Amino acid sequence: MTKTEIVELTLQQIEYRQNPPPEEIADCVGIEGYDDFVIATLNELLPSGNIKTCDDFTYLGVACCPVCHRYYPHFDVKLVTLPDGSKAWICCSLRTALLETGRSRHEGEKS
Repeated sequence: MTKTEIVELTLQQIEYRQNPPPEEIADCVGIEGYDDFVIATLNELLPSGNIKTCDDFTYLGVACCPVCHRYYPHFDVKLVTLPDGSKAWICCSLRTALLETGRSRHEGEKS
């Protein structure tokens, strides 16, 4: 996935777009301004090129963290460098699963 695709997906999944506030207070909340903030934050954090996401790790059988993806994804989802040098934008559940997988693989090499 590219940086642009991740930004678009994040804006689709973020809670305030899934369940917008009532129209009479929407302008007070500043949703459009917050979109700009989320976009700017992601543009700063994400590199150009191909970036793996949680969807690339479904083989681990781990459910994504709804809090990471829906409420503050621009803060809670993290960019990590994988052992092969590639980058991944993943939630806490996948970071934990990958860490455990790495530990298991490493402990197997020690035996």
